[in-house]
Amino acid sequence: MGDGDYDRRMAEGDAPLKTSGGPSAYGSGVQAIAAIVAPTTLLTAIAFYFGWTRTAAFDGYFGLTPSLIDYSTREYVLYSLAPLFLPVATVFAILIALALGHAFVKRTFDEDLNRRGLERIRDAAAVAGVLLFAVGALAAFGALPIHTDYVGSLFPAVGVVLLVYSVALRHRLRGEPPLSAGAHAVVGLFVALCLFWAAGLYAGSVGRSQAHDLAAHLDRLPGVTLFSKDDLQLDGAGVTEESVCCNYRFEYQGLRLFSENGGILYLIPNQWDPAESSSVFAITDDDTIRIELAQGDQSVQSGASAAESPAFPTAPFTPPTVTRIRLSLTPKSQSVPPGGSARFVIRVVNVGNVKLTFVTVVDPLAPACNRKLKLLAVGASRSYACKLSTAQLSNVATATAKGPKRRTVSSSDRAIVR
Repeated sequence: MGDGDYDRRMAEGDAPLKTSGGPSAYGSGVQAIAAIVAPTTLLTAIAFYFGWTRTAAFDGYFGLTPSLIDYSTREYVLYSLAPLFLPVATVFAILIALALGHAFVKRTFDEDLNRRGLERIRDAAAVAGVLLFAVGALAAFGALPIHTDYVGSLFPAVGVVLLVYSVALRHRLRGEPPLSAGAHAVVGLFVALCLFWAAGLYAGSVGRSQAHDLAAHLDRLPGVTLFSKDDLQLDGAGVTEESVCCNYRFEYQGLRLFSENGGILYLIPNQWDPAESSSVFAITDDDTIRIELAQGDQSVQSGASAAESPAFPTAPFTPPTVTRIRLSLTPKSQSVPPGGSARFVIRVVNVGNVKLTFVTVVDPLAPACNRKLKLLAVGASRSYACKLSTAQLSNVATATAKGPKRRTVSSSDRAIVR
């Protein structure tokens, strides 16, 4: 194509083609990513806040705090689902109702079907808006004779919306200019703050309701038998202590696993009662203790009555995930004549509530006792015998396994050969 053809095409308005991958394409890509990341970050922050509010109310019922248990961001976001579902569904239902109502009013105005009716709607919206705003203000300062909880925080928002709608109708009926965009922005911000306030109060209410329901049904939690080398002096309703032999000299029963995080076990007594200020025990998970978990049953009678639970529905409490393995080496002590062999029985048990994989047993002094057991289901166990030709020693075997998220757990036991 010659220069004349090019000049002719430019004169006719044909611009040269833009190549992809330049600064323009780069800027568009950055904007697209920002458009996705920014809302996602905001939604995560909102979910985190409501999850924290629900968890603070839930743990506070048992005398704990979220900072003590140290939940992860993922856990807070998951805990926000129950308290956010009803508020979000309610807001959408209200928006749909308002859209339908506005469409009816607009059609009536456009067709000039009933001007007098629109004036009545305007006046009714103004009166209702003032009343609701006043009631909401009184509820915010606790001046109402009745307890409105999270519902009262919605009154100011609804009142302001009705007032603004009444003013908009008046302007339209008089042929005046509509409200400015700035006024709409201020009203939208006020309504958003009220909704945020109400949702926060509702999240706390859901947390307290779930805690009350759990206190009435502690049998949903895994039962715990705790063995300790030291006297832990666990004084709780329904907790029993017995002296036993061998390495772990104290056995505690009547406990339930409330939570586990950061190497700390939070145990609650079977008969925990908020009216008696019962304790929740924080036990460090180390070599001085050993626990056995049992599936929850229906035999626990809690001090909190189920009839006292709030009427509105809540999501069921999900027991915490526990990844744990236990190895036992028997006999604990044996005498072997010169030239003889020590015989051991090794038993490995999955005492957690999740499946274990890559299960292995390592015995440095007795290679014949090493095993790759691979998989252990919840509550499953594997036992086998092995022997060691040696003199006097202290033999130690260790079992390791992986649970969810590749978390590694281990357990060791010792046996003496004389």
